[in-house]
Amino acid sequence: MPRAATGSPIARPGASPAFPSTTSPASRSRDIVGPEAAKRYLSRNREVLETGNPASDVTRLTVDGGVRVVQTDHIPVSPSQELPRGVLVVENDITETVTERERRARILGQIVRTLVGIVDRRDPMPPTIPSASPCWRARSLAR
Repeated sequence: MPRAATGSPIARPGASPAFPSTTSPASRSRDIVGPEAAKRYLSRNREVLETGNPASDVTRLTVDGGVRVVQTDHIPVSPSQELPRGVLVVENDITETVTERERRARILGQIVRTLVGIVDRRDPMPPTIPSASPCWRARSLAR
């Protein structure tokens, strides 16, 4: 039997006394990932089963006092001889990627504000006509 990263056997519906085939998918999900994550999964899994199209979600979670960003992919799985039709759920922690993207966006915003401030200080023409000033600045910067 395949083993999970923890060394415990991976449960297969109907193949283990811990997860008999008479239990509902909702209770199996709660037992495996916990009640909070199961709630996030179940409605999206129903949608994927109904449409047959894969779906993705990005969720911000509070874990141990910190915020984690998790991307969850729900992929429909065709039935086989061993298993019924179902949904494969792949969850990725993308916190570091999102944090870095947000940091870069903040830095870019600071650069833009700094450059606008420099242009505003060096602009000898007062903005007497609000719509003319940006045009004049753009023309002078292009030269």
